[in-house]
Amino acid sequence: MPTQQDLQPGREDHKKGRKNRTDLCLSIYLNKKTDELSVKIIDKESLEVKKEIPALELEDIKGNIDEIAGLMLNKKRYK
Repeated sequence: MPTQQDLQPGREDHKKGRKNRTDLCLSIYLNKKTDELSVKIIDKESLEVKKEIPALELEDIKGNIDEIAGLMLNKKRYK
C-alpha cells in the first residue's frame, strides 16, 4: 500500500526510474456502437492527446464492421 509520501507529486519512483506525472489527465469515453470503454491520456497544458487506449478510430471501424455484418446476416436470414 503506498504511503502519503509516495503519492506526493513529482516523487521519483526509483524502482521504475521515472517521476509521477501531474501534468496529465484521463478522459474516459464509451463507444456507443461497440459498448466498449476507451481512455485518453491528455496533457493538461496543451490539451494534446498523448495516448488512447484503445484508439477510437479503430473502435469506430470495429463498430461499423459489426453493424454491417449484422445487416448482412439479417438479410441472408430473411431471404
